[in-house]
Amino acid sequence: MTGGSGQGGGSGSTPPPSSPGASAQAVAPGPAAAPAAPPRVPTAGAGTAAADLLRTVGRWPGTALAAVVLSFVGAALSLVPVLMLRDVVDAVATGAGTDQLPRILVLALAAVLGVGLVAAAAETALGTLIARVLADLRERAVASVLRLPTGEIERFGRGDVIGRVGADVAVLVSGARTAVPAILSALVLVVTASGGIAGLDWRLSLAGLLSLPCYVVALRLYLGHSGPLYRQQRAHEATVLGSLMSSVDGLGTVRSHGLVDHRRSLTTRAAADSRDTSVAAFRRFSRLVAGENLAEFTGLAALTVVGWLLLRAGHVTIGDVTAATILFHRQFVPVGQILFSFDEAQRSGAALTRIIGLIRLTGGDAPASVDPHRLPTAPVDVEVRGLRHTYPDGRRAVGGVDLHIPAGRTLAVVGGSGAGKSTVAGIIAGTVPHPATGTGGATAVAVRTGPGQGDDAALSAGPAPTAAGDGTVTVGGRSLRDLDAAARRGLVCVASQDTHVFAGTLRDDLRLADPRADDATLTAALHAVGLGPWLAALPDGLDTAVGEGGVEPDGATVQRLSLARIAVSPAPVVVLDESTAEDDAAPAPTGAVAGAGAGGPTVPHPDAGGARGDRNTPVVPLEAAAVAAVRGRTALIIAHRLSQAVTADEIAVMDGGTVVEHGHHVDLLAAGGRYADLWAAWSGTEGEQC
Repeated sequence: MTGGSGQGGGSGSTPPPSSPGASAQAVAPGPAAAPAAPPRVPTAGAGTAAADLLRTVGRWPGTALAAVVLSFVGAALSLVPVLMLRDVVDAVATGAGTDQLPRILVLALAAVLGVGLVAAAAETALGTLIARVLADLRERAVASVLRLPTGEIERFGRGDVIGRVGADVAVLVSGARTAVPAILSALVLVVTASGGIAGLDWRLSLAGLLSLPCYVVALRLYLGHSGPLYRQQRAHEATVLGSLMSSVDGLGTVRSHGLVDHRRSLTTRAAADSRDTSVAAFRRFSRLVAGENLAEFTGLAALTVVGWLLLRAGHVTIGDVTAATILFHRQFVPVGQILFSFDEAQRSGAALTRIIGLIRLTGGDAPASVDPHRLPTAPVDVEVRGLRHTYPDGRRAVGGVDLHIPAGRTLAVVGGSGAGKSTVAGIIAGTVPHPATGTGGATAVAVRTGPGQGDDAALSAGPAPTAAGDGTVTVGGRSLRDLDAAARRGLVCVASQDTHVFAGTLRDDLRLADPRADDATLTAALHAVGLGPWLAALPDGLDTAVGEGGVEPDGATVQRLSLARIAVSPAPVVVLDESTAEDDAAPAPTGAVAGAGAGGPTVPHPDAGGARGDRNTPVVPLEAAAVAAVRGRTALIIAHRLSQAVTADEIAVMDGGTVVEHGHHVDLLAAGGRYADLWAAWSGTEGEQC
């Protein structure tokens, strides 16, 4: 196992500007500048969103055609009772008697029965189509988020991303289930009723059409202003969500720094913007309703006057005028439904453009599944050559790193904040986009991301994909850039400090790492990371619900579950980034590796061809779990706690984005270099070796 470096020093040791660990600089007091608005996930144009929606609907042409045809048939049947009423009025007016009444009643009742049956079939077809389209959009949106690099999610803001797959999807679902059926049914009724009036007399139809200009003007004025307002409202609500999530996630920090009022004011300001936008949109809608009322009055008055004139001239019967007036009046309700549904439709349309924008960001296709037969059956080596990485602003994070991890061995990378160690790990894992690994990512074993410190945040919050870099990363002799996304995910799995328990059964949570794993494998993994007693205490074993709505494990148990997923995963390469952060053991002042007490678990200190160090070095329990999770596989450990480095086969020390030392723990201490300084600072004893 070897390590090397290119040029050292330089700006590579400086964390990116977005990093919380960036060095603070003194600034002259003055008025605080308004914070720059964070970048947002792109929003699709209305035409693009409509085209995507039509393509999605086109996947089920039979269901879509059935919904439309049945709707028109039902609307046509609903005209029959009105036309029968015309015959009754004419019969009474002409004194023709009541001989035709039985026939008229039978036809009217048959039409009503037919309307009910056809309407039920139409609603079933339409509901099925809506459910399929919504499921497709939701799945593609979630797939798009899963394909996004974690750095992009952090750059856009979790509130914006989660708002699109959460609140926006909820708005779209609500609108699709209410507005779409109402608008389709209303449009069909308006078309058939207008056709019925034209069938009675074309001049009556023209009279009714006098209301059309009023409708058009009112609608154009509404649509021209409401669309942007509803898009702004969705964006403001995403800002509110992001502000709330940031405040809750960092509640301890907010309170300790006295930022409660500041965070409250930020959330209040965002909520006020959302409220003001909603009020402005409702005012526009009120004007639309006023325009609708004017159109109804204009059309009905014109139809009444024209009908009276035609009746006096003998061109129509009183039954024709009566039927035309009733058919026109019947359009008030469906037209009102259309206009009132436009409010919901506009909200849904704004949500749709945001969802489609998210989908188009990555293509929206679900990540390809990992073929277990393509995975290596034996340990593989990892080789990094000439790895360089520069952030978009020109700051260098990694400058010419060479590493080699033999198959089945463990390399610990140590260094100060901003040294570049987590960036290297993120590139190998695929969570930091880089040309050396293509565009894919690693298996999401520890999914939840959050802010870190300095460069150490890179694994869970990498830079934007526009960052520059070169070099090669090979696993088992195969360059990662030459593999597809599924193959890359199958080769490398990751556990970071930002762990998460997924809501569901414990079995489902663990099987995220390998859906084929049986209960024996899951149980063995839990025992390997020290969760055997915890499993035995669960009320339903592997069937116990965990996470939200179930058993809520403490922080250390959550990290052990993350390590258990690592143990379950078939990936031959493991990357651990501060995976024992929840360990509450302090470093031992004697220079021995920190432990949970004299009776703490021990693991043999591995060596590379000879005895090095104490073979019974005690390690903290979580670190023992990490050792068990990676046993038999090639592992890269970002050792934020130097006790993790002691148990590794070899250690690489990074500083300024380069590898400055490599070797074994004892040898590096004896060399008195950078590692010895780090060890002395960590253990609290200046220069003591062990």
